[in-house]
Amino acid sequence: MENPLAGRQLSSHANSAECFRLVAYWIQSCLTDHEQCRRRATPPPLLPTRYLNVDSNPPRLCVAEDGARGFYVALSHCWGKTQPLRTTSATIADRLISIPTADMPQTFRDAVLITRELGLEYLWIDSLCIVQDSQEDWEKESAKMGDIYSNSFLTISAAAAEDGEQGIFQPRPARLYPPVELQPRDGDYNTLFVDMMPRNTLFETPQPVDTRAWCFQETTLAPRVLAYGAEMLGWLCDSGTKLEHGYSVDHSGGMAPPLLAPRLRQPPRSSPKSKDLEFYHLLDEKQTATRTWAAIVNQYTTRRLTLEKDRLPALSGLARTIQEETGDEYLAGIWKRDLGEDLLWEVDVLLAHEVREWRRPAQYRAPSWSWAAIEGPVRLPLRPQRTAFDDIFGGPPRPAEEFELLEARVNIAGNNLSNWHRSTAA
Repeated sequence: MENPLAGRQLSSHANSAECFRLVAYWIQSCLTDHEQCRRRATPPPLLPTRYLNVDSNPPRLCVAEDGARGFYVALSHCWGKTQPLRTTSATIADRLISIPTADMPQTFRDAVLITRELGLEYLWIDSLCIVQDSQEDWEKESAKMGDIYSNSFLTISAAAAEDGEQGIFQPRPARLYPPVELQPRDGDYNTLFVDMMPRNTLFETPQPVDTRAWCFQETTLAPRVLAYGAEMLGWLCDSGTKLEHGYSVDHSGGMAPPLLAPRLRQPPRSSPKSKDLEFYHLLDEKQTATRTWAAIVNQYTTRRLTLEKDRLPALSGLARTIQEETGDEYLAGIWKRDLGEDLLWEVDVLLAHEVREWRRPAQYRAPSWSWAAIEGPVRLPLRPQRTAFDDIFGGPPRPAEEFELLEARVNIAGNNLSNWHRSTAA
């Protein structure tokens, strides 16, 4: 398949051979044409602590050896009101022998099928790869969640499924009118299709995963996301967004569909004498990650959590990634460097009225000066990009420059950037 574009006919089934050919084209194009994406594809990453080997039949749970590397697929999905198939202290021995697909919910079975179709052997699913009744294992593995999704070769988003039983391959609605076929006389395309715009468009029309907080960082950190929506497939990578009907958006200009969080840009891997690297530091883009934090929090807090205590854990992977990139200090949802801006958060009154009333959680989870101390949507002020030019020639003052920070610290419980014993700011 060559040069799909807006005007492509939608397949009648999400698991059709035509859809898998399109996915193969997207992957090949990403690895061949996207310099930013190629950097994240080599070398093979470290495997997660546990993973599913789907090359065996039936699949089985494996424990990675020290230093073991390989390409793997991760699954982002809604658990729903019912518990999906889980690994516990009592079942882990059986899982290491086999996990019959007949025992899996439909979403897991579909994820196994997709992974095999992509020619990959390994699959990571949270409920099966983390021992669910072990607090110790959960804290250890949840602290690695950011790395698990950011190191995945591809993340499958079961976007349209409200729970594990609905499956990834959703039945597609019948089209009211058949598309009109056009035969261009010139150009690179043999056939175009003109059709009514689907009502349920991925990345623009909210899907069930777009309401869940845990799914937010999973798709934001993943280098590539293959999303299965109610009416179409979608593709997301660092370089752009593509939809099954042919619509595409290039992210290089900073544009992205409204439901997507800002992508965290990676610094160019160049020699110290490289002009690209020199310009990168001149623009001070190493601070771009924290500059996007306001947009991240504003979107994230509109989503729902089953457990109130997960408000910060569900975002800790993103926080750790930004911390490693910038060296900034993370203070219970707020960055020390941007403390002046981040302390100006406020309840999003309009969204709080539409979604749910804001309130304090039943148990302490963050200091009162952090947005994470309340339930409900909040807004952090969006701040303009500040560059090294401002430091040289002067620029608008930042709130942080209008007061003196005497002290700011937090005490973290465990290995996760989300468990706070005590905090101080003055």
